[in-house]
Amino acid sequence: MKKTNALMMTFGLAGGSFTALRHLAELPGSKLSFIIVGLGNYDKKHKEFKVHNIPFFRYDGITGHLSSKYIFFGVLLQIPLFIFTLILIFFYRPKIMVFNGLTTMIPILPVVKLLGIKVVLSFRSWWDKKRFIRIEPIVKWFGNLIDLAYVNSTGTKNNLSSILPSEKIMVVEHHADRIYFKKRNRELLRKKHMVDDKTVFLYVGRIDEEKHCQHIFEIANKLRNNKDILFMFIGTGLLKNELIKLENKLSNIKYLGFVNSPKDLVDMYTMADIIISNSDETYLARPAVESLACGTPIMIPILPAMGEKIREGNARVPKSLVPDKIGWLIDIKDTNSVIKLITQKKFHNQALAKRPGCKSYAKMKYYLDPNVKLLKKLELMT
Repeated sequence: MKKTNALMMTFGLAGGSFTALRHLAELPGSKLSFIIVGLGNYDKKHKEFKVHNIPFFRYDGITGHLSSKYIFFGVLLQIPLFIFTLILIFFYRPKIMVFNGLTTMIPILPVVKLLGIKVVLSFRSWWDKKRFIRIEPIVKWFGNLIDLAYVNSTGTKNNLSSILPSEKIMVVEHHADRIYFKKRNRELLRKKHMVDDKTVFLYVGRIDEEKHCQHIFEIANKLRNNKDILFMFIGTGLLKNELIKLENKLSNIKYLGFVNSPKDLVDMYTMADIIISNSDETYLARPAVESLACGTPIMIPILPAMGEKIREGNARVPKSLVPDKIGWLIDIKDTNSVIKLITQKKFHNQALAKRPGCKSYAKMKYYLDPNVKLLKKLELMT
């Protein structure tokens, strides 16, 4: 039986939102044939889906940051993507289009609907009503053209409901791929990275201020003479060059670059003692979920890692999202209190004691893939 094409359009071919598209596209036994088109360098081949890329820029660099801050700038940068996507639409004749984000979707949404293509929105951002109050009526009108939207948490659904009927929104929470639950020899991994006598703090993700990285740098700098603690970083972003400068100056910082291989990430999560990650009020970031599946406790800033919420300063991550058995909720701006916590003699043993609880918590909450239900819904739409 010939599969039905589903074309996915994304601003960037890296990061959590692209991973969400990939998780859906690589599910086995699908009646849909997925094609992903996006901006950025991409040379990896997949058996389950095809990728068309425009080697323009990476979303997790300065251009992606400016695009998030200035919508019109983001739309202008995507013009090559809009043109190329329209060409692919006429070439593949998809039955479904999945758009990663509103600015990626809106400029070509009318054309897509005129061609009778079903429209699906993947939304992992935040609709700031104060900032976008003037354009909200227009966006609501476009929202009526959407057949389905899926988001990563109930909080995101409630936010998106201000511009889109809630009955059209499906919650598809983060999960960890099965590879993250597989057992690894932690002792050998620590010997391989020569860290067996240190407490290793690992950060994985976008390296910028929105993710509170500047505060992690400050903590590492204040602990520069502490030989028992090592900070390791994986990712890229606006503060990458600052991180490299610190690595050259401080012996307790190690930058490992951008790692895209799940197998390599499993090894790094397992090797580490604590993962410093981020969250919103209703969900943990994907690296936090993956590290828990590997049995590694997490350290989460109480301030959500979202620009709009950081600027307002009122939102807080609830303690219920980070129970004691899986990690710590910290005020990362108060670097002295964090240093006091992590330099306690008992801290390393506390982190080790949390590992079994992390694994069982992840198995209970993040083992099943909610994309299976989403895929069935998309198949019924064709």
